[in-house]
Amino acid sequence: GECHMGPDHPQIEEYIESKHGNIFKAKGKNWDMGYSTTNHEQIPIEVPVCTTCHMDGNKTQPMTHNVSARLATESQAPWSFRTVWDQEHLGDWKKKRERMEEICASCHAPDFYKMYFLNADLVNLQYDEIRRAFVHWTTKLTKNGTIKRLKYDGKYWSSPVLNGWDELPEHNMYYAWHHEGRRFRMGAEMMAADFTQWHGIWEVQEDLTELIKWAAEHGDAEAKKIVNTNDPRKFITFALYDVPGTEWGIAAKTNTTPFVYQAFPDYWDRIYKNVETVYKRGLISEDQWQLWLKRYKNKEHYLGLKYANSPQVDSTWNFYKKRNDIDFKAMKEQVIDLVLPGKNFYNNK
Repeated sequence: GECHMGPDHPQIEEYIESKHGNIFKAKGKNWDMGYSTTNHEQIPIEVPVCTTCHMDGNKTQPMTHNVSARLATESQAPWSFRTVWDQEHLGDWKKKRERMEEICASCHAPDFYKMYFLNADLVNLQYDEIRRAFVHWTTKLTKNGTIKRLKYDGKYWSSPVLNGWDELPEHNMYYAWHHEGRRFRMGAEMMAADFTQWHGIWEVQEDLTELIKWAAEHGDAEAKKIVNTNDPRKFITFALYDVPGTEWGIAAKTNTTPFVYQAFPDYWDRIYKNVETVYKRGLISEDQWQLWLKRYKNKEHYLGLKYANSPQVDSTWNFYKKRNDIDFKAMKEQVIDLVLPGKNFYNNK
């Protein structure tokens, strides 16, 4: 596309990373892309391309040139929110999501795409909570004069909650929205795990950590307290959303080790209240709330906790642990313990 690439909205890169994009790169050159959906009940190619999901029709959905018709969330904006764009003609966000799900149903079962959308929607809501932390700091630091707003001819040219660029907190806040924050959200919507994780949430949280360190260096008492503690909870200065398990399966050992599960005995109670709140606010649908509740009420199963000490689970875990131990031993013997005879060129040691 003309705009959907690059660090701030990398849809084409995310598509290529996704399973859909993998298959398209491998086989797409052999497909007839000149088809018309008016001549097919089912999509006549093996995986969707951009137009398939956003413009093409199927046996239940007509073709459209209005790409807003199937988008339920404004995930490019400074805050993620349910779209109201042209809703007088297109309907509310639930109607738009319904259209998209009917396209997904051309290839996928409801159990898969409904859970996938629930996870993506909670990622968008999670972004909002992290952004709320950014707004807290930049508003506070601007109000007390630590951050100086750009000003010319009696007019301000920067916003404490949007941009500024000449001081690190403003720079970090902008990138956490416009670049990393978009990648975090859009990656979750497009099955691009690296963009969600390493190009997204990792960099967003790094921006927030650097902002707090900057505030501490400039005398903020609250920031100093966070920076100076060795308590790992300092990296979670915002509310969380979560779903018991994943849409990919049950991983018992994976869900017995995360720090947050161990550090907060009331972890899932907190998550419940957060998800219930956004449900009551209309930010997730009744169907999504019931889907989340099903997971919550059966979390021992979906998290795999009830299987954590079973022979089958432990045997698989132990098999790969032994493999990793062999790898580490080889790494240690080959390079970690390697001592070269030549001295270094700085201090001859």
